[in-house]
Parts: sequence; C-alpha cells; structure tokens
Amino acid sequence: MNGLVGPMLRSDALAPRFARAWRGVGAHSTPPDLLDRLLTAWNEPGRHYHSEAHLFDGLARMDGLRASLKRPNEVEIAWWFHDAIQVPGAPDNEHRSADWATEALTASRAPEGAIQRIAAAILATRHRGEPATPDEAALLDLDLAILGANVAEYDAYAAGVRAEYAAIPDEAWRAGRAAFLRDMLTHGSMYHTASFHDALELKARANLMRELAALD
Repeated sequence: MNGLVGPMLRSDALAPRFARAWRGVGAHSTPPDLLDRLLTAWNEPGRHYHSEAHLFDGLARMDGLRASLKRPNEVEIAWWFHDAIQVPGAPDNEHRSADWATEALTASRAPEGAIQRIAAAILATRHRGEPATPDEAALLDLDLAILGANVAEYDAYAAGVRAEYAAIPDEAWRAGRAAFLRDMLTHGSMYHTASFHDALELKARANLMRELAALD
C-alpha cells in the first residue's frame, strides 16, 4: 500500500513496538504523529531500495540480535531513523536523519547520553571508518545484511539502488558503482560482528564480485 493510508494502517500494528523502544531509551512520551511521519518518509516516491522493506527487514533481524546488544532499544530507534531522510546523492542524509532523531528525542525528554549515542549510531551508517561500539557494529551489519542475501534478493537490491539514482547517466553510474564494489571487496571483512561475518561474508563477496563482473 502506498500513500497515507498504508502508513496509518501499519502504524496501528507497529505502534506498540515503537513505543516500547522509545520508552526503553528513557524518553518520557512518544510524539503522537512521529511514527506516521517516519512511515510516510520511508514510503516517499522514488525509494526503490531505501524503503519500508529495508526498514522492516532490519527490524525483523533485530529480534534475533537483542540479547547480544548492550542497549537494544537505542539500536532499534537508530535503525528507525537511519534512512528516514534519503535524497539520492545528497551528502547530508545521515546528518539530517540524526538531527530529526535528536529533535524528537529531546522533545520527549530522553536522557542526553541516549540521544548522543543514537545520533552517533545514525551517523555511523555513512560507513566511514570503524564503529565506535559493539552496538554500532551491529547496526552497521544490519544495514549491509542485504549484501549477503540470496542471488535474487541481491539483484533486486542492486536494481533498486540503480533506480534511485536513475538521473545519473549509465556510464557514470557503472564507474561509480564499480568503484564502490571494489572498495568494499578490499575490506578485510565487510561485517564487524562474528555472527554476521560467519553467516553472510562469503555470500556477500560472491554477490559483489558477480555484480562487478557484470559492470566491467
């Protein structure tokens, strides 16, 4: 479902989960329209990969991670916001997403430490450098889990990302995408946590090499 009706219906089912995580970070109240606004953002036109499917996939995977996280509610709230602002090619998507989370958490009187950790985790999803904490590491691995998906799911992801950047001419896209893939393949490991590495690393490398070969 698209448009406002879809998010509003989904928010009824997701509201208890979102409220638990929101309260779990120490916030005193949940802004009444925040979840609807987030779901509307994740459903904006043009989101072919960075859509609610990506959001929901991460939430489902997080259910199996909670016991290993130090502050699982903070990781979950960071996940809700990490791609809330997504303008293809914009350099400040993560900053704007972190600002939105900070504004909402501050209005809800969440503890300053929680606000700072959540904002830092969202900024970490730029994937520059190493995560600062094990919780950040888990969040980054959630974000890259699609790289280790089966062939059909990976190809749908790659096509979705291309569709989001449809304004870029094909030659420039192929060069830029190939550079990204080569950079990822130079990493010692694409995943920071043992569980993601063991489950997905080999499949991720195979997927990236297969896409790279198709681009070259």
